[in-house]
Amino acid sequence: MTLELADEAFFYGIDSHLRSASAPPPFSGIDASIVGSIRPASEGLPSAFTAADNGSVWIAHGGQVSSYDRNLIHAGTFRTHLANIDSICRVWPEIAAVGSQSNVGLHFYDFSGSRHVGSVQWNNPSDPRIFKARVNAITASENSVFASFDCPHRENCILEVDKTKIEVVSQLGRQSGNQAMHMVPGRLTFVPETGVVVGSAVTGGAFGYSCYIWLWDPRSEEVVWETNEPGAGRSSRFGDSFAAVDVGAEKKQEEKE
Repeated sequence: MTLELADEAFFYGIDSHLRSASAPPPFSGIDASIVGSIRPASEGLPSAFTAADNGSVWIAHGGQVSSYDRNLIHAGTFRTHLANIDSICRVWPEIAAVGSQSNVGLHFYDFSGSRHVGSVQWNNPSDPRIFKARVNAITASENSVFASFDCPHRENCILEVDKTKIEVVSQLGRQSGNQAMHMVPGRLTFVPETGVVVGSAVTGGAFGYSCYIWLWDPRSEEVVWETNEPGAGRSSRFGDSFAAVDVGAEKKQEEKE
């Protein structure tokens, strides 16, 4: 689809019909193949990305974020104050939430104005273990942003942030981090049909990989289900280890690799 055709469809208000007609067939893992690639021209290697329903994608590379439309045409780039970005989530059509494992806090940027519009920190003056908290993963619901934070002493939690006010609403799943099963989630997904937040963490060592999965209910602020592999069955010696987890919100299922 050419840029001129896309512009005309947008002008006449039929862009959704054009996207549907020109969309590729449903994704099939068996027949998957590369149909295109994006190589940001600026500094840094791509480290995270977030896609929108209209097919556009925002890619973090170094301390910058670049936008590409559904035709993979570059639409713009802005620089953040971060040296590198490890997680990014599109929380509004023009607002991105970004985090870094080398810088503290969750930060919000307005893409259209290329400006920093707010930030959130995990602080607790009465608890000396809570300091220099970094963001590991971000996801968003209709009204909230959820971000997993961890501190140098491995204390970790998930903060629920109001998208409009950019203020902390609640704290989910505070963990000490002193055991592998209490490590910070490295991936978060909000499932709108059930209203739960799915988090996962993968750790690797001499004996292979282990994965831990949690389901949090923001309404109760508690874990409602958890499991781990290997060791989820009757014996901790057996199990199907894997290196990554993702959630299909539409099919309400988890995928692993």
